[in-house]
Order: sequence, then structure tokens, then C-alpha cells
Amino acid sequence: MSENLIEFDTLIPHMGGCGLYQIGLCIMLWFAVIFFAMVDFNQVFMVAVPEHWCSVPALQGWNLTLEQTKNLSIPWEEKNEELLRSRCEMYAINYTHLLASLSSADSIDALDQSNWTTSKCQHGWEFDKTWYDSTIATEWELVCDKQWMGSFSFSMLSAGGILGTIVFGYIGDK
Repeated sequence: MSENLIEFDTLIPHMGGCGLYQIGLCIMLWFAVIFFAMVDFNQVFMVAVPEHWCSVPALQGWNLTLEQTKNLSIPWEEKNEELLRSRCEMYAINYTHLLASLSSADSIDALDQSNWTTSKCQHGWEFDKTWYDSTIATEWELVCDKQWMGSFSFSMLSAGGILGTIVFGYIGDK
């Protein structure tokens, strides 16, 4: 049985090798495939989650810097042995009453926040726009409890590609 098998590499020279037809076919397929690759890899940028923190509308009219706003409203938490600002929690206090009782914005840094309670973000999030102006994650607020949705959408895109390849490959062979 193995004596009748011909290796593919021995057939290529008899078929004319790599000519203009083969090069043209590769170029045409490259133009078609490049758009599919853009759709698949564009998902990585569309679902990117930039740095974010809780939005606290009560602090917006007080002429505070971004750092002062974060110091006043966002608690610290330890992640991987590193102290970072929380992305999903804020202090649950009456900010208007607190700021009205302070003498100056400089005294914000001296506040003792150790006994302040925290809660999940109540008014949405603010996003760092250094790298991305807008992504699906920022538009639909796919952060914290909804962060799994971005990964799930990418998984469904991949599963659809696999299923489509099988189904339409079968249909194309008919």
C-alpha cells in the first residue's frame, strides 16, 4: 500500500512550482484573511479596561484635584502584596456635609478614614483616558461585577468562529 503513495514535495516540480498563479492566489487570499484577523484582534482593543475608580458626583463642584478626590472618596486595598486604590468601592459618607465642615481643601489629606465604611460604586465609574478615549468596557461600564462580560464576548466570538468554520466548511464542500 505504501508503494503507491506519492509525496507532495515530489509533485510540486512537475506541476510548475511556484508561479504567478500561486502568488496571485496567495495575495487574493491575504486580502480576504486580513479583514477576518482585524475583526478577531480588534476585540482585544474594544474590550480593554483602562484604570477606573468610582464616580462621586457630590465632589465635582468643590474645586478638588483628581488626587484629592481619590484620597477623599476611594479606599486603599491590598492586591498581590501591593497597596492600590480600590476600583470597585468608595467610602459611604455624606461628602457634601464633610466638605462643608472642612476649613480648606488642604486638610483633606489629614482626615482619619480608618473608621469610614465602604460600599460598592453607586454612581458609575470614571475612566483614565490616557490610552483609550472609549471602549466597550467604558461605554457599558463592564467593570467590577460585570467585568466577566468582556471575556465572555471574546469567548463567544471565538466559539462562533469555530462553529462557523465547521458548518460553512461542510456546506462549502457540498
